[in-house]
Amino acid sequence: MNIKNAEWKDGIYKADQESSIEVYPQWTDKMKNALTDGNEYTGNVYALFDGLCYDGIVSKVYINGNEISTPQGSDGNDDYTVHITIEDTNKPILIEFPTAGSYKLEGIRISIQDMSELPGQVAVRNLSGVENTEIGVNTVQAQINPQDKGYVFFSIPYSKNWRAFYNGDEVEIIKADYGFMAVEATSGIGEIELKYHSVWLEVGRWMTFISCLIFFLLYRMEWPERRKE
Repeated sequence: MNIKNAEWKDGIYKADQESSIEVYPQWTDKMKNALTDGNEYTGNVYALFDGLCYDGIVSKVYINGNEISTPQGSDGNDDYTVHITIEDTNKPILIEFPTAGSYKLEGIRISIQDMSELPGQVAVRNLSGVENTEIGVNTVQAQINPQDKGYVFFSIPYSKNWRAFYNGDEVEIIKADYGFMAVEATSGIGEIELKYHSVWLEVGRWMTFISCLIFFLLYRMEWPERRKE
């Protein structure tokens, strides 16, 4: 790592002028194979910044010429993962800080994600996806055909008022991806039905029914008197 026109110590990066950091990753043969397949790039490279923020007006940071914004101050959520393009593993990754000042920067890491198997994984996922989805007022029905046992994800906000039925049998709804719903399913063709059932909705329906019944009874009681008149 080569730092130009700046000082980086104890998680604080200070620069009196435009500065930069040259990162020289130690590319192993395995990493290079994950990154390239002959002349075709099949891997994604990410730069991970731990605790990055700027002590001043919002600034810009450039990674191999690609711009990202740095927030002002720290709100406890200032870690960044940035996708970058690597054209030559013999060249450093250039991180530029065009604005002088003080930055909080606890660390820099480089990560490679092998993408060579992604097309096959997508094809398998498509084969085991949800089919023939029907959405009603308070219901969702879906035909499924998973190849293996797993979970069927629904991008519907999780609520205890939902009930799930798998092939006619009531099953548990699992909170997935923080605030959505998933239902466990086995391999093979099946059907999942979600039904929304609110206690207060039922109370409202009964109150409406009782109100209509009382109105009808009162009307019937007054009807003979009106006929006499």
